[in-house]
Amino acid sequence: MKNRALGNIGKRNLNLNKRAIVIAKEIQKIDSKSVRWIASDALRELTSEKIQERLKKKWKKILGNRLLKRNCNCSYDCIPFLL
Repeated sequence: MKNRALGNIGKRNLNLNKRAIVIAKEIQKIDSKSVRWIASDALRELTSEKIQERLKKKWKKILGNRLLKRNCNCSYDCIPFLL
């Protein structure tokens, strides 16, 4: 796959995922069939349910660890996630 750089960056965390999706959509506008295919492939990968669920779990784990350090007694459900 030629979209490895964009795909790997977009799989690091939710913020980078959203940015990589925006960039892939911009790349799709370029007038080149192969470039559009690469962008479409990256979008398919970055927006897949599997990747989105993995990133959400990772985000909840990170956020939960921060709350535990602050002695917070609330549940994860009460925290608005930026999804």
